[in-house]
Amino acid sequence: MNKEKFEFNINVKTILGYLGLKAIKTFVSFVLGFLFISIIFSVIFKAGMLQAFFGKDDVKQKQTVAQKAYDANLKEINQQEQEVEDTINARKSEQETLNASDTAVSASVIYVIDGDTIIIKLDDGSEEKVRFIGVDCPEDTTKKEYFGDKATAYTKHRLLGKTIKMEYDIDHTDKYGRTLAYVFIDGELFNKTLVSKGYAETMEIEPNTKYSFDLSFECSKAKSRKIGMWEK
Repeated sequence: MNKEKFEFNINVKTILGYLGLKAIKTFVSFVLGFLFISIIFSVIFKAGMLQAFFGKDDVKQKQTVAQKAYDANLKEINQQEQEVEDTINARKSEQETLNASDTAVSASVIYVIDGDTIIIKLDDGSEEKVRFIGVDCPEDTTKKEYFGDKATAYTKHRLLGKTIKMEYDIDHTDKYGRTLAYVFIDGELFNKTLVSKGYAETMEIEPNTKYSFDLSFECSKAKSRKIGMWEK
């Protein structure tokens, strides 16, 4: 009897011990599993955060690269524009030098026919009738037009007896045999002065249009301000 009881007690303890050990193992396995899953999720979460972080850096990097490319292109465009402008200025300077040295001719004004036509004497003693390019003063010869006498008087006052410089355009003479020229007095383009003071209007005849823009601009200003022949 005691033996059976003893054996029963041993079996109970064995069973309980086994069940307890299994419970502990199950609990431990559960805890370890939970920790493992937590670690996995933590790693995934951190990896996602890192990816998002690096993704932002990648976007910033791409934006920086794009900005640098834009700045480089803009700089190149500005350089090209500057080169073009420098080339234009250089050619303009060359042309002005050419005009001054090769085509500009000194002469003395010996007679004024009207506001836009004079007679000059060259250094070799020859005389030429000169018609100003790009301008047209009111008639003051066989035909008398409004303000023609004032235009003639102004040209006489400014040019008669003076030394001038003449600059040519494409055509050197017109169909009447007159020399076509831009007249300079002390560096001042007299053709331009005539239109700016209202003594003449513009008259553009191809291909002699070197100063046509400046002349038209000055004429427009004189008209809008009602200067000279435009006063009425």
